[in-house]
Amino acid sequence: MLKIGLLILFSIMSTLILTPDALAKVTPSDVFSHVKSLESVIGHLSVAKRQRIETIKLLDAKPLHVYAIATALNEKIILMAKIQDEKRLERPKFPNKTITPTEVLSLVLAIEHNLKVLQPNSKFSLELVKHKRPKDVLRLLVRCHLLIDSVIEKMLLPKHPFQVVEQMNNLLVEANASTNQSVLLTAYPMYSAVKPTDVFVNAESLFKSLMSAGHLKYNIDYPKRPYYSPYDEKRIKPVHVFTVTVMNWVLLQDYLRRSGKHFNSTLEFRAVSNIVPANVYQQYEKTLLLWRIYLSTAH
Repeated sequence: MLKIGLLILFSIMSTLILTPDALAKVTPSDVFSHVKSLESVIGHLSVAKRQRIETIKLLDAKPLHVYAIATALNEKIILMAKIQDEKRLERPKFPNKTITPTEVLSLVLAIEHNLKVLQPNSKFSLELVKHKRPKDVLRLLVRCHLLIDSVIEKMLLPKHPFQVVEQMNNLLVEANASTNQSVLLTAYPMYSAVKPTDVFVNAESLFKSLMSAGHLKYNIDYPKRPYYSPYDEKRIKPVHVFTVTVMNWVLLQDYLRRSGKHFNSTLEFRAVSNIVPANVYQQYEKTLLLWRIYLSTAH
């Protein structure tokens, strides 16, 4: 009975935080408190040893950055949990407005829900903290990724990042069409010896271009590299490619939103086969071209 009571109390607390009055007052500290409870639950799932992620100096991380990496974490949890009960899983649509701690908290609560689907007996302990900033939440989410990566890396296949990149392509094709810019279809080569490191180069290249364009046109500060990058490039794995690719999907939608293109989309995955790293690399080549075309024509 005590266990049931605690679960009900936690559910009530989560609901209270999302009342209209509370939503207007959501702070990074509120988000940090919930992510801390996620970390505890994920830690019990993980078999991770200590990993090294390159330290990125975050002068002023924004809620947008936190939302991007939280989206990637949610996709990993969904991939693990969908085998059990796919219909109950939550995948929030991109908000299509300026990301604030309120939107981040809504996404974090969706992650909590999906973790409960994955591990019904998980115990979430919410301890409220103060004086936290978005960069503190971001660093905590990176730790959550490191813990879950040890579990998810064998489940991730090239088809997963492939479909995210494919959906970015679709967004950019539609965005370019709205600018009356015809896109010449190009046959991209299929290389035979593509490795995750090669794909990560393209993923990081798009990330850098997104952050540079966002900074120059909309004065958004971005870190110089993805805030989730292996310390040793030789250790890049498909899970790193997937993580940065989902982050790119969020950042791309935010840029398109700022330039007047609202898609209100969510990631979708279907059954596909015979996808190898070379396919992901090829899709990224298309995305980079479509992105450059959009930058050259959009005002």
